Amino acid sequence: MKVTGADEIITELVEGGAVYAGASAAAVVAGPTLRHFDELDDPAEAEELIWDGLGLTHVVVAPHVDNPEFGEGCRKAGDLCERDGYTVQRLTGSQALVIHGDVLRTDGGA
Repeated sequence: MKVTGADEIITELVEGGAVYAGASAAAVVAGPTLRHFDELDDPAEAEELIWDGLGLTHVVVAPHVDNPEFGEGCRKAGDLCERDGYTVQRLTGSQALVIHGDVLRTDGGA
């Protein structure tokens, strides 16, 4: 996102009132940090390591917590982010996190 400038474009649009919607990694990127999610993707494949999220929300989304393939890594990343003092919202594959201002709501399955 940084290489293409999409990070700045998205941030500006959201600050202007646009809605941001993202699933999986796109939900993680919306938060304040990407730390601890590096075990799910190989950081060596990145052109540049960037640990800051877009900062669209103060909440770190830990998606896929019920997924047989990614669940353990996402749960671990969420636990480590909480240890670092971040607010974490864990989501299953059937849930969505809706944030409107300071109001957070999860929708979908348990």
